[in-house]
This record gives sequence, structure tokens and C-alpha cells, in this order.
Amino acid sequence: MVKEVKNSPLKLMVISVLLAVLIGSCFKNKEEPRYRNIIPEETFISILKELHLSNGLFDLPGIKSRYLGNDTSRIYIEIIESHGYSKESMDTTLQYYYIKKPKKFIKIYDQILGELTEIQARLEIENQDPRKNLPNQWPYSISCQLPSGGDRKYCDFELELIPPGTFILEFTAIVYPDDQSFSPCFEASLIYTDTPDLKKNKSLDELRYIKDGHPHRYRITGSLSGKIPVILKGGFYNYYSDPDYGEIHARIEDITFYYSGTIR
Repeated sequence: MVKEVKNSPLKLMVISVLLAVLIGSCFKNKEEPRYRNIIPEETFISILKELHLSNGLFDLPGIKSRYLGNDTSRIYIEIIESHGYSKESMDTTLQYYYIKKPKKFIKIYDQILGELTEIQARLEIENQDPRKNLPNQWPYSISCQLPSGGDRKYCDFELELIPPGTFILEFTAIVYPDDQSFSPCFEASLIYTDTPDLKKNKSLDELRYIKDGHPHRYRITGSLSGKIPVILKGGFYNYYSDPDYGEIHARIEDITFYYSGTIR
């Protein structure tokens, strides 16, 4: 999670000092050092960005204690070394910018915080629950009873979705103990209309039902990208047996469908 930080010079300077302390306290030597082996600016920015993201992860419940204990300096050093530089080079570079180019340091942090804020906003949009601002968009009957004239297709569906968007399909299934089908389940696939290549199509998670006569709530979610229409096709009641295996006894009800894109 990227935390929001106001871009005031004072706060940025405080952050830079704290980061320098976390890395290894580059201010132990009171004499002004010779600034050698300064990390190039582009790489320095990349390292700072990764350090900032890592520091945010440590705030998540259980992450720090589970993987690092109380020692976070180890992961900081690993990040620096992954870019081909040592902890000493990072200390020197931090001190160089803090003492010699404080305005440039603030500008660098402004850039980093701007990029992190953009990432956060993008994630919030992608993770937004489409149910918040949309009505139920399910175009068929919200329930189906089996048997229904012996036609299992009564519980099948097909929707054409225009990306980009995120969908949530929810429903309640009741399968009664006297149902004689073998492994009744929900099955659905995403069929891409821009190519005849069947390998591109994607099967969604299969949901196996419980034959106890009680209602069980199920949810299927997915995200679509690009601009080419995608067909969401499936059935609320499929099973692994011959059609004449035995009597079906089930009910699907309270079907809801929300999609943040366009349904055609």
C-alpha cells in the first residue's frame, strides 16, 4: 500500500533523513567526505522508489514480524545491491544530495511520490467493486428450477462484454439430496471473438455443488482488458454424467451480475 504524503519541502526533507538513518546513518562522520562513487540519478531514483515501496509493505500486518523480525536493514541492503551498488555508495549518494543538492533531492522525491500516487490511483480503479455504482445487469431470469421440462439449457447463459471492465457474477445454488446427477457444478468460459484460436479462450473456476438441500452462495469474478468483445458463456448446472444418468433436482436463484464496462 502506498501511503499519501503531502509534498511539502519540510516533510520531504524529514523523509529523506529518516531513509538515510534506516539505510545506515550516513551522518556518523562529521567531517565532509569526498563524494566519490555517486550513484547515477536514474538508478538512484529507482532504488529510492523500491525502498519506499518496501517500507510500505513493512506496515502491513504480519509482514515485518513474519519475514524480517525487527531487522529491516537487510532487505534495504539487498535492494541496493540488486542494482549493482553497495550500501556505502548509497550512504554517500544520500549524503551528497542532502548536503550539496537539497533542492534537487526534494525534486527527486516529488517525482517518486508522484509516480507512487499514480500507481495507487490505478490500483484503486482496478480493485474498485463494480457493484457500488451499478444496478444488477443480469439480463435473464434471476432464477431457474431443475427439472424444467427436461431442458438443462434453461440454466445456461451467454453475455457479450466490451472491455475494459471488471465483472462479478453471484448466485445461490440449492441441490437437493435426491438429485441423481454426478458432480453437479457451475462452468463458464471467456471466449475471445477476435481470433479462432481456441487456446486463447479461458475457463473460469469450476464450482462443485453440495447435495444437502441448503442454499449456498457462490461468486465468480474477472477482469477484461483491451477493446475486443469477449463472450462470457456458461451454465449454472452442468454435470459429469450421461444425459440419462438420473433425475436432476436443483434450483438456482438470486442471480446478480455487475460489470464496470459495457454489456452488448
